[in-house]
Amino acid sequence: MRIYSGQARLIARELIELLVKEELIELLPDQRIEAQMDVESILREYIRNDREINEEARDTVRARGLGNGAMGRIKRRLAKERGFGIGDEAREWLVQQTIEMLLYSNNIDEVYAEDRELRRAVNRVLNNYTNTDNEIDREARSKLKNLEEGSAAWDIEYQRAMDAIKRNKGLT
Repeated sequence: MRIYSGQARLIARELIELLVKEELIELLPDQRIEAQMDVESILREYIRNDREINEEARDTVRARGLGNGAMGRIKRRLAKERGFGIGDEAREWLVQQTIEMLLYSNNIDEVYAEDRELRRAVNRVLNNYTNTDNEIDREARSKLKNLEEGSAAWDIEYQRAMDAIKRNKGLT
């Protein structure tokens, strides 16, 4: 699962708005921004941890002269050591951290929902943003119909298209 740093504020705002609208939580109007910042901090922590684990795993693979197949195994070990979720477990980690924040934050007056209701709401918002990679990929591929996939020219133009789309969407 991939979340871009440019999405953190949007996700946080949408989640808090949804939770208030569906009356799953209650907060005072002047606490809304602070509650959004609490959610945003969880997302930024996820992004930071994910980046650090990737870098550390890459460095370990290079230092030990291991093949790319070892990268996933090393990332899983590092994530487990830090109590962090990657891959399929990343979403669950984010959901759990968000629920805990909602329950213990001084910026949330009251939580009316049960965990399963909160879990469903958080997942619904995350789903709106985690399919971004697939959308960007489709858009980039649609711009490269005149090139043969797998060729050097296609690889270069694909990366340029991906970078341009991410930049235009504010994801870099």
